[in-house]
Amino acid sequence: MSEHGGSVQEFQPHGTYRIERDGRILKVFAAETANREMMEAYAREINEQVSALEGQPFATYLEFLTDAVLIDEAMYRLRENVAERKAMGLCAAALNVSRTSAPFLISAQMGAVYENAGLPCRQFDAYDAAAAWLNQQIEAVTG
Repeated sequence: MSEHGGSVQEFQPHGTYRIERDGRILKVFAAETANREMMEAYAREINEQVSALEGQPFATYLEFLTDAVLIDEAMYRLRENVAERKAMGLCAAALNVSRTSAPFLISAQMGAVYENAGLPCRQFDAYDAAAAWLNQQIEAVTG
């Protein structure tokens, strides 16, 4: 709350991302520290991609192109978004933090979001290995 009328201040989105789709894997490429406003935009766009999957199980691959630690409000919104996507069929997540200067920090922060949601999450250094594991997770759900 601010001293000027008790409202929460809105900020410009900070951070960047790109979303691609490879079958039932949503590939997310993120850079920079994201704020809540960026996570709101990300949530809208990723949910559009999920809707296009028409209820089929899917997985997420997250590749961090630079350090991308999330601040508290952005982390809260990401937790909400992961829970929403799990309800829509998200079954696993893979992280690639090989380009970051703090891979353990980013992996721990992001991995905890998915693990706390009850989703398997593993770290990979390349998309091909991650895709093989993610497709196995999708197949395990679809039987």
